[in-house]
Amino acid sequence: MTPPFYTEPNAPIAQMTRRVADRVLQKTSKFKVWSFATDGSYFANQGIPTVGFGPGEERFAHSPLDNVRVDDLVASAKVYAALAAEFCQ
Repeated sequence: MTPPFYTEPNAPIAQMTRRVADRVLQKTSKFKVWSFATDGSYFANQGIPTVGFGPGEERFAHSPLDNVRVDDLVASAKVYAALAAEFCQ
């Protein structure tokens, strides 16, 4: 079983992710707790600041019905690229 993790919304990585996502997607992002597991817990539990961000609907995540709209996948890729660029500045 994958252990859970939690990152405070005011953590620098969370704020940077929100700021970049809002700018790239041109909408206001929300923080929330996911009801499914991610590999991010392995990093977070080693003290590496970690956030979850991705396309798709939570109700389908990691299930046999998992699917993602292509437009959402492209938008997320743009956020990942912009986040990497900002993080490396």
